[in-house]
Amino acid sequence: MPTVKENLCCQEVNKIIEEIQEEMKLTDVKEIKCITQHPGFASVCLDRHVLKTAYYSYRQDYGVNMPDNME
Repeated sequence: MPTVKENLCCQEVNKIIEEIQEEMKLTDVKEIKCITQHPGFASVCLDRHVLKTAYYSYRQDYGVNMPDNME
């Protein structure tokens, strides 16, 4: 990744560590080393319909204009 901002391990973000620990307490999952192993990751972060809905919600809330090719 070209910039420091883009190169960030999930284990460097306290909120993500807290979410992972909470998930392990609430479920039978014994170990999650990366946010991509979280049971909800694929359905929330990789599903194009969910991402599209989040994009439009963000645009509505913040009024951010994105390039047309992003829609």
